[in-house]
Amino acid sequence: MHTITWLLDGVITLLFASMVLLIILLVFLRYISGATITGGYELLRFSFIYTTFLGAAILLDRREHIGMEIIIKHIPEVGRKLIDIINHLLILAFHIYMIILSVQWISVTGGIPSPELKLPMKFVQIILPIGCILASIYSINNIIEDVVGPDRRDAAK
Repeated sequence: MHTITWLLDGVITLLFASMVLLIILLVFLRYISGATITGGYELLRFSFIYTTFLGAAILLDRREHIGMEIIIKHIPEVGRKLIDIINHLLILAFHIYMIILSVQWISVTGGIPSPELKLPMKFVQIILPIGCILASIYSINNIIEDVVGPDRRDAAK
């Protein structure tokens, strides 16, 4: 699992670095020379979408998704693990549902070209089921860790 997370971290880092460089280039071209790069803003938008869905999956691996730690930290370890298991089962169910819906959505709208780059939208939309599959894998891994492993919150302190 750590290899997958490491690779995803690398992809996100490259996407963010390319986004920063592209923003600097687009601003420079627009305000200095009055020109622009065709599809540059669309590419930024697509990169942001990719980083969002990949980043959301990574946060599940790190257990850094939104939670109510102020309440959870006062519950005994057995109760915390039970709440975490229920939480990850709900997250898993949501992502499985989203995988089904997103595949249906892509099959209907994926052939529509993007406005500027004229890429089929399925190349952008595919990140939704990919991110949900990764999040599902991380949720299953977290459930297994909660059932058989030590509490990662205690290990992080």
